[in-house]
Amino acid sequence: MSTDIKKQLEEVEQQLILGNFNEAIEAIDDLLDSKKLQKNDHLVFLAQKGEILIYQGKIEEALKLAEEIFNESKKQNLDLLLLDSIILKGIVFFYQGELKRLNKEIEEGEKIIRELDSLPTKIFAKRKAYILLLKANSNAFLFNIKPAKELMLKSIEFIEITGNKFLISVFSSFLSAIYGQLNELQKSKEFSKRGLLLAKELGNKFALSLALWGSARVPYMERNFKKCKDLFEQALEIMDKIGNKMYISIISNDLAVSYASMFDYENALKYYLKALPYAEKFLQLLLHLNIHLIYRRLGKNDLAIKHLKSRFKLAQDLNLPLYQSRTLYYLVMTLTDLKETTNAQEYLELMNQIREQNQDEKKFSLNYQYAKAYFLKSSDRMKDWTEASKIFEELLNEDEENISGWTRLSLLLYTSELLFKEIQMTGNEELLKELKQNIENVLSIAKKEHYELQEINALNLKAQIALIELKPERAKEILVQAIEISKEKKHQVMEEELLEELKQLEDQFDFWMKFSEKKQPLTVSVKHVSLGNTIRKMAQTTDIEVRDEKSGEVIEYRRLFEISI
Repeated sequence: MSTDIKKQLEEVEQQLILGNFNEAIEAIDDLLDSKKLQKNDHLVFLAQKGEILIYQGKIEEALKLAEEIFNESKKQNLDLLLLDSIILKGIVFFYQGELKRLNKEIEEGEKIIRELDSLPTKIFAKRKAYILLLKANSNAFLFNIKPAKELMLKSIEFIEITGNKFLISVFSSFLSAIYGQLNELQKSKEFSKRGLLLAKELGNKFALSLALWGSARVPYMERNFKKCKDLFEQALEIMDKIGNKMYISIISNDLAVSYASMFDYENALKYYLKALPYAEKFLQLLLHLNIHLIYRRLGKNDLAIKHLKSRFKLAQDLNLPLYQSRTLYYLVMTLTDLKETTNAQEYLELMNQIREQNQDEKKFSLNYQYAKAYFLKSSDRMKDWTEASKIFEELLNEDEENISGWTRLSLLLYTSELLFKEIQMTGNEELLKELKQNIENVLSIAKKEHYELQEINALNLKAQIALIELKPERAKEILVQAIEISKEKKHQVMEEELLEELKQLEDQFDFWMKFSEKKQPLTVSVKHVSLGNTIRKMAQTTDIEVRDEKSGEVIEYRRLFEISI
């Protein structure tokens, strides 16, 4: 490459670093049209153009260039350019949800990387960083977030060697989002701040949009949904101006999630539907699921099921059995709730077939077992309850890496619901002991994971069990404790509900004292508490909002529970 051409390449790279993508593309096109470039130089500029097209969201165009570079560089044994084309293809396949093709490119890229470690450090480091990024994305695709984080950390180490502040900013924003998913908020803050500072220093609007997007994870996990929404809106406004439809769809989806968390379902649906036409196949999988959840909450069950079926078809087209299994899981749960038993059973059987075809992967078995137990729990027959209880117990004995704290909480609640049904029928004192231990375990998880509302609800359950045991004084003490926590944590609606329950208990105090003096049997006392309803409320998605009478804005909101595997 001549000195003049090398200088022009550096100028294009500088435009890229500053985020001047259109100017960089124009400069490259002028060079390509000038016929001044040698064949190898021509391929170098095509690779640079492909990278910029990715940032513009034009991934189909980028893929065409990557294929051209791949074929030409293979003929001429140009390994570095071959590697660049492989990286471009890998990025496109990730966004398109083509996991097998992505993994194939990673494998080919790693072979070349092993042969190129004698290259100048900066040139090698950039390619190595991208291969590690692709491996991280492949893991994240299959919900293996911890391995994805470790790969991203290694990727950052290599990208820092390049000294490219734009890429360091972008990679930092990606890592910030991964830390946010793992609820490692301090690390998420650290990397989002880094990405933001570098983006502002460069004046690179694309990097700034990504940095704002990455930084929104922390307020989301801290339940500061308004701040989270504001950050996503800023990121989306910038990306709208850039015109990258792929990232417009990604940010729109996340903005919709923040609106949904504030129970503004109208705006949530608006942004989900904005994202869907622009989304690549990978994101479409998530969007169909999220839209299903919104329609469920709006009571539009036909539309909810329609989007689940669209998601399942897409997962089939992409040959992603894990996504097929998870989609069927939601279909079984939804149809079970709607009492469409026959359809739910058909999808459950299909889940089982997929599980049997993927016996070496535990996630398929866990998804199936959970869905099966949920289906059986909803039966009217005791033998089904017994089988459901057995499955819930097996799932509770799984390692933490297989069952999250959130899911473990749901399993304990479903088990408790079944135990309470048995207690109502049999009056078995031993079952009451087991139920008490379950509630203590729920309380322990809620405290450990900082699920404030579930902690308060668990105390409410303890108060109701105290009444079942004919200990009204103890029940009153526990309710007072729950009210104090509600007040301290500023959960106004919950505080008002518990104050009402305390008032009812005080009004009925003499009644409960007489029950206690007469030592009424368990079968009698259980009929006078709403423990079963409280458990079911905790174990389902329950949205409560309080709106200002004048403005109509939500001034308090909370979600008690949502199943997550």
